[in-house]
Amino acid sequence: MAAIGSFRTDLSTESNEEISIKKSPLSHLPPDCLPFEQFETKFSLAGASTEQSHPHTKQLSQTMQKDLVKGLELLLDADEAVAEGLERFLPTLEPAAAEIAERLEKGGRLFLVGSGSSGRVAIDLAAKCGLAYPKAKEQIRGIIAGGDSALIRAKEGFEDSERDGEIALEAFHLKPEDAVLLISASGSASFNVRCGHFAANNGSKVFYFYNSKEIPPRTQKLFERTNNPAVPLELDIGPQAIGGSTRLQGASIAEACLGALLETVFDSGHSGEHSVADMGHKIRKGTALVRKHLDEIAQLIRKETVIFSNPNSNFRRLRDETAQGYVTFAGLENTIREILIDATETSPTFSTNPIRREGESHLKKEEFSAYLIGQNESQAWKTLLGREPDLDTESFRIAKCGKCDDRQGKGNLCIGVAKISENSEIPAPLIAALNEAASKETETGLIAVSRGLIASTEKGVFVENVPSDPLGIVETLVLKQILNLISNGSMVLMNKVHGNRMIDVRASNGKLIDRCIRLVKEIWSETERPMKWSDRDLYHFITHANAYKKSAAEIGLYTPSVVKIVLALLHLEKEPGPESFQKAVDLLASEQERLDFLIPNTYTFCIDGGGTKTELQILDRQGRTIPFFKNGVAVDKIHAGPSNISVIKKDGVKSVLKDLFQNIQVNGENVEAVLHRSRIVAGMAGVSQPENKSAVASLFHELGIEKDQLILQNDGELALRLLQGNGIVLISGTGSVCFAEKNGVRHRVGGLGRILGDEGSGYQMGLKALQAALKEEHGYGPSTQLTVALRNHFGVKELKTLSVRINSGEMSPSEIASAAPLVFEKAAQKDAAALAILNRIAEDLREMVSTALKISSLSNCELHLWGGLFNSDFTDTLIKKIKEDSFVEWRNVKIVNRSSENVAVAFARGMSKN
Repeated sequence: MAAIGSFRTDLSTESNEEISIKKSPLSHLPPDCLPFEQFETKFSLAGASTEQSHPHTKQLSQTMQKDLVKGLELLLDADEAVAEGLERFLPTLEPAAAEIAERLEKGGRLFLVGSGSSGRVAIDLAAKCGLAYPKAKEQIRGIIAGGDSALIRAKEGFEDSERDGEIALEAFHLKPEDAVLLISASGSASFNVRCGHFAANNGSKVFYFYNSKEIPPRTQKLFERTNNPAVPLELDIGPQAIGGSTRLQGASIAEACLGALLETVFDSGHSGEHSVADMGHKIRKGTALVRKHLDEIAQLIRKETVIFSNPNSNFRRLRDETAQGYVTFAGLENTIREILIDATETSPTFSTNPIRREGESHLKKEEFSAYLIGQNESQAWKTLLGREPDLDTESFRIAKCGKCDDRQGKGNLCIGVAKISENSEIPAPLIAALNEAASKETETGLIAVSRGLIASTEKGVFVENVPSDPLGIVETLVLKQILNLISNGSMVLMNKVHGNRMIDVRASNGKLIDRCIRLVKEIWSETERPMKWSDRDLYHFITHANAYKKSAAEIGLYTPSVVKIVLALLHLEKEPGPESFQKAVDLLASEQERLDFLIPNTYTFCIDGGGTKTELQILDRQGRTIPFFKNGVAVDKIHAGPSNISVIKKDGVKSVLKDLFQNIQVNGENVEAVLHRSRIVAGMAGVSQPENKSAVASLFHELGIEKDQLILQNDGELALRLLQGNGIVLISGTGSVCFAEKNGVRHRVGGLGRILGDEGSGYQMGLKALQAALKEEHGYGPSTQLTVALRNHFGVKELKTLSVRINSGEMSPSEIASAAPLVFEKAAQKDAAALAILNRIAEDLREMVSTALKISSLSNCELHLWGGLFNSDFTDTLIKKIKEDSFVEWRNVKIVNRSSENVAVAFARGMSKN
């Protein structure tokens, strides 16, 4: 990360008089801020369901850091509320749709009005209606607080402004036959409230769709008017997947419910294939289709994360110093709104830079952007809105007119997005745009959704057979889910979400300032340190920090989110001011904006060392796998050679450890700087012998690791401790061993080494393969495909030339075990020798388990399988053989395959939970 420069002299928000008398920031507020007492009355949203923490996603960031796909599944699980909410809304829909349809038949108009995400839903639905029902195009209009340009760049202040709510409708000269449909997830926007009163005073019918049972008194007054009261369309779907992020389920439920309402208005609810009664089922099917593509979606998230975390990226630099760190979406007419809305909403949600206007080249570029292919700017805005835009849009460029050239090249990503008709190919202009980007060394990706099949040889996230409806609501929700998963996923991995809290939210209005106060209090409580400051104090902290942040932005400087800055100030025990703001920014920069500094960073270095390879992963204090840099390359794990001290001796292990720990950086710090506050969990073959364990421990000591920081065990012993009670562990990698433990008494079967034992191991499998092939070469064994395969594997014309090396021990066990995959390969091709070897290995493993059960008298327990042999295409064959054993069946042994896990990581995570 680039060094943080000083900008103290640029950030004062105080007058000269205030500075001269050195007022405490807690005694005054920046200009244009409400006194706390008024703010508290007007914007306290703690009771709103949309602001609560979703119980299913509380560990979202921790889960996603450990297992990205599981984290994505949590987000999709929360989306199940959308279909359920729509089905609850259907009875309410009918009378509202009838009222609106009657007014439109009389020549009236329908205005959809909202702020932020709700305003973008309003624009989208109005544009969709104009395409699907051309005759009604002039009768429906979407309005967003702040004007049309707020569709692609969030505007501060408008959501809280009642006057702007009135201004937004004045020019349309409302009539009694008109209808106004207000949209707000929390039901709190002052802009909406004033729109509602203005419309009602003009005789128009007002409906208000919102998602929280708890609403402010100012909203309630709309429904309590004596003259022409507004009609509440309340649909509480509970907390958002990421607390308060109503761009997720809140926007989706509005799109679904109001889309169904509009289809009923313009199409009488239709029937048969397109009945709104079936919309919930279609939405569920769409979510299920997305769920099938989480692996491909995860690949795009990892691409984004690599782009942002690259040391040359501008992502967390104060200024743009390179041409790297940008994600650009490219779309056509039918996807431009979805991609621009998602790119726009990452800015207020995660404090990334907003989409820039012309003339703002002195400011940092936006990290996320989107453009429309094949149209000029005037056409592009008409396509985006479904109508003529207002004047405020002129300085934004959303068509591809050379504007993306500075976002292409190495270290950047371009993602094409398409909706295509049934059994069609990806549109040629989109492929051409991606090919052009790739020719400039830009990373690329592709997303496509279709009502039928997609005829394409390209690779990407292709969701086929998406259910249809007249407005294309289901397709939009499917595409929205994919885009939301990608942007949320990469921002989680970039530490912009804590649990399920969006800690990088921009404090751009009263609702979000209120959320910031609650976030600071919630996160600070996790430190178990006393909160010395009142809500009033925190309001002052946040408003001052926000003012300094704005001053930095005006001169083109990036600073972390207000929540992070205030937490850093509390940690430093400093009140907000230019100097302390700088110190907070410096602290956050040094920590890569992770909040672990609130409780000093501790890491766990997890080493799984066996006879073939040694793997290192690093966990944070919560047990999450964290990315780190090795030789300047971002990785989440690294490998070195075998580390079994019984085979490669002490000097060999020393060399492997040196290779592992050399040139590592963790969160910007060299490994030498973090080892003293870290712990090491090492499961290493060969250390069950006391003298070997002592020798390896001394090597860790040479790295600066003290005895109390180190957990060093044989990998099998670590695996056994993971059982946390009675049970059996069977390990089959290069070597093999079986442990059983009952009531604290431990038994061991096998594991006697390559000469005396290691039955059922990769070494034995490789050795038996060599034996079979050598017998064929010497003329007294049957023909086997293994012979040619082994010659190619070892690079020899005759395997006979290896005999001396094998018999003398010069050929290591890991080298012999490297032939084991060939046995699996040839067994799949029905080679008799390979099948016989596989059967013998399976029989050896069964016998080890059976013996362990006999000598331990265990029953009703788990058998955990570890090691590479249980992580192959023939795993089921090995497990089936073990299950056939009468002792295994009779004693009710449950088999758990953990071979894909790093045993040291699994053990360390168990420790972090405890």
